[in-house]
Amino acid sequence: NTLRWAGLDVPVLVHAFADDMTKMDLHWRRDSFCGKMSACNNLHQYGIKYSLTSLHTMDPESDAFRADLQDFARVCRVVRGL
Repeated sequence: NTLRWAGLDVPVLVHAFADDMTKMDLHWRRDSFCGKMSACNNLHQYGIKYSLTSLHTMDPESDAFRADLQDFARVCRVVRGL
């Protein structure tokens, strides 16, 4: 609801951290995989357009994530120019 109520009409990038297999106890587990699907489903239901990373879950320190951010920055520049 935050995005919908804010009415910002800006590009949205949906990212999910990969679970660390050494931290799968109740204290550390995030379940980003399913959470990302749920969040995207809600965005879709509200008609909020969004972009996804190239991998469903990824380390934000990875080269692949950096490339995704560069692509998303290009999207933002195009949208800003419209």
